[in-house]
Amino acid sequence: MTDPNGNGVTQSFQGGWIHSSAKGTFTSSTRVMTAYSKAGWVRGSLGWPVSAEACAGASCTQAFAGGIISFSGTAEATSAVGVSAAAIAKVRADPASSPVPLGAAVDATASLVADAHGGGLAQKFTGGWIHSSAAGTFASSNTIMTAYSKAGWLRGKLGWPAGVETCSATSCIQAFQGGSIGYQKGKAAVALVGVKADAIDAAFAEQGGSSGTLGAAVAQLTVVSDPNGNGLARQYANGWIHASAAGAFVTSNSLMSAYSKAGWLRGSLGWPTSDESKVTDPNGNGVTQSFQGGWIHSSAKGTFTSSTRVMTAYSKAGWVRGSLGWPVSAEACAGASCTQAFAGGIISFSGTAEATSAVGVSAAAIAKVRADPASSPVPLGAAVDATASLVADAHGGGLAQKFTGGWIHSSAAGTFASSNTIMTAYSKAGWLRGKLGWPAGVETCSATSCIQAFQGGSIGYQKGKAATVVYR
Repeated sequence: MTDPNGNGVTQSFQGGWIHSSAKGTFTSSTRVMTAYSKAGWVRGSLGWPVSAEACAGASCTQAFAGGIISFSGTAEATSAVGVSAAAIAKVRADPASSPVPLGAAVDATASLVADAHGGGLAQKFTGGWIHSSAAGTFASSNTIMTAYSKAGWLRGKLGWPAGVETCSATSCIQAFQGGSIGYQKGKAAVALVGVKADAIDAAFAEQGGSSGTLGAAVAQLTVVSDPNGNGLARQYANGWIHASAAGAFVTSNSLMSAYSKAGWLRGSLGWPTSDESKVTDPNGNGVTQSFQGGWIHSSAKGTFTSSTRVMTAYSKAGWVRGSLGWPVSAEACAGASCTQAFAGGIISFSGTAEATSAVGVSAAAIAKVRADPASSPVPLGAAVDATASLVADAHGGGLAQKFTGGWIHSSAAGTFASSNTIMTAYSKAGWLRGKLGWPAGVETCSATSCIQAFQGGSIGYQKGKAATVVYR
């Protein structure tokens, strides 16, 4: 056979072909031949075979002068022109496409690799590797390769390299089919599965670049390794962009303060999972953003974080648009019990139980009881505590405020005042954390005695004597 790609001899068999040329004599299976024929056979861009088929499990690849043909499992074989030793040599010789100082070749020739991600070629050098696949031909430094090997090499979730390793003054990053690998100079590289190498730049461009809402960058790209997931972060004049497997999202400086107090991405919130959203509502306007472990809400009431457990109950209660309205405090926790206050109530949980909401438990409810003689027959006097304190407990969360003449407690059981006489016995019995739980009724008095109901019993006294606790 005579052809511009070179002359040679071919023969067909029941299960494939044999091709013999100046490149060598090699067999090709029927599956490879199907793709080879579609690509123009020896007369096409692939040219003559230059290797036998290489297989790893159910994945096989064969190299040709101008590319490769691969298949995996039962999928149809496909060809990839340009995957070749020549492509590797070109990248090695071109500083623009190979900024990595590769040094001398460790492998005399490139090795043919078969994999479910597709076939390709790989060659090792003293300073790194070059990989050639359908995703392109790219050099990777030894620093990148260390993380790449730990992540399973091209057989792992990252797949083949898909971009040039690029470096700034402080960091380097390279794109792969299934994510990227990056590192801060002087530190180990980090596999960023599911994180695009250009995710930060792409999100910045969507915001309008330096003339957009974020303003100019004030810091270099940071590669982050954390138990909450690996990713990228960069600070701008008016906020940050964080990129993780969840995506790349903008957080303004107004929310970053709360995010930082919560531990940044290393805290319970983890990485952002959405951009900020502006909310317009009769309960008030504000800004919200979701994270792996909860949300941040910012309104005229303040800026507060809410855990995923609180958010589950908050969503069921109508979110900021429901009776609870916007958060007015951070979560308060005591042991395994946590409570968060909202404009119109609270959300509490304890142990593994589902969080529940209680509308009406609020500073406003306490103020109303204090101002209403019918619901507050106790002479409370002046406030000792300037504001009500948020309390978390296994009996449920609530609010408590101290006055010179007694206390007011607000919980799912209601909002009730208790005199100092009642409070003395209540404190000895463990306060709301004891068997009595929260107050559950108004303190009522006759000419000679007073009594008040609690969740777990009651407290009563003869006037002029100490109060006594009666449990149910």
